[in-house]
Amino acid sequence: MIFRLRNIKPETAFIIIALIYGLSFLVIVPPFQVIDEQTHFFRASDVSEGHITPEKVSGGAVVTITDSMLDAAQKLDVCKYPQGRIPLTNITSAFSIPLNKTSTVHQDISIYAIVTYPPIPYLASALGMDVGKLFNLPVLFLLYIGRLMNLIVWLLLIYLAIRITPVHKWVLFLLALMPMTIFQGASLSADSFTIAVSFLVIAIFLKFAFDEGKKVITNLDLVILFGLVLMLTLSKPFYFILIFLFFLIPSYKLGNRRKILLTFAVMFLSIMAIESIWYIATHTLYVPENYKTSIQGQMSYILSNPLVFPSVMSHTLWANSCTYLIEAVGHIGWVIFLPRWVTYSYVAVLMAAALLDKNEIRISRKQRFVIAGTFLFICFMIFAVEYVAWTPVGKSTVGGVQGRYFVPVAPLLFLLFYNNRIKKQVKGLNVFIVIFSLVILSFTVFTVLRRLYIF
Repeated sequence: MIFRLRNIKPETAFIIIALIYGLSFLVIVPPFQVIDEQTHFFRASDVSEGHITPEKVSGGAVVTITDSMLDAAQKLDVCKYPQGRIPLTNITSAFSIPLNKTSTVHQDISIYAIVTYPPIPYLASALGMDVGKLFNLPVLFLLYIGRLMNLIVWLLLIYLAIRITPVHKWVLFLLALMPMTIFQGASLSADSFTIAVSFLVIAIFLKFAFDEGKKVITNLDLVILFGLVLMLTLSKPFYFILIFLFFLIPSYKLGNRRKILLTFAVMFLSIMAIESIWYIATHTLYVPENYKTSIQGQMSYILSNPLVFPSVMSHTLWANSCTYLIEAVGHIGWVIFLPRWVTYSYVAVLMAAALLDKNEIRISRKQRFVIAGTFLFICFMIFAVEYVAWTPVGKSTVGGVQGRYFVPVAPLLFLLFYNNRIKKQVKGLNVFIVIFSLVILSFTVFTVLRRLYIF
């Protein structure tokens, strides 16, 4: 057994473990227990009906769902149950709620940023729901089919990312199997797709930059990369900044430095243009829930006080950095925060893997600067977007930032710890990592069952 683990490839270990625990989370997590899953469910169903964006109606943005979908969502609303614990009989009885496709209702989702999301992150779940609707399956079956389709896409994209990256395969393995990451992967959340495609984009850039076997970047390579970055941008715009990893690629692989700059400029401007068109078409759909929030008002405040936002951001980071870390590793749904020892031990193992999981690749000082700059720029944009779109005007801290927002770019942070000056190879590192992941995920499954159910 141990011998087999010593020789197992990280992508193979990932697909086996992620499939087992991904399906476990898919089944045992009660409906709508993932943050905003109710709204993601409505949005995916609307996309399955061929609607690219929600419809603007009477000052709000609405999706069209069946009465029974709304009934199921209200029946299993987490707010109705103390500490989020749902009696198992309530869930099983909800499976009898029929779809009833002919009776529809408009549901306003304008207070959720989800309202501006393009259909890209919902295509997989929407396709699954289409199949379910074709057979007129009950409402909750559509939810679980949607979760399954998202999980399949998540598994495939991250498997490819781990296989493709020439460096930090075990680090990527650990990041993908963090409790929060796999929990999101097996849900209807748009974050399932966002995290997976971000990992794949990073892996492709690393392959182009550091894989000595990849001597030439072809036009087909660039088209694939452009398509993936565009899909990522149309999932959550601030991750578009990953395109700056283009400057990791040695100039000889594209011909010369001029061609690198020209190619980057074409890709950058094209994606910016497409994202701008989408923003113009959808920005009026979002209506902040808090009346004190105003995008225009906050922008005016920042422009009139240009030194305020850096202070606000640093203050927020100082006050909430520990919370963000816990949320990134072990925030499960609305109510479960795994014990701190899970977070701290996981980060410690990630740090060790970042230092010891290495090969003959060398990362230059310039390349480290590109990696660090890209990571910090994305972090800055996460805070800037949440400050403008979510936080009341003039507030001294940034609201709305959640730890999971940093997971899609976490591989860049740990790449900064890559150090091939440490020559000593640690035997059995992969065995330890696999066993550690199994222990943490098993503990998480047990915690979910214990905390969310009344049997």
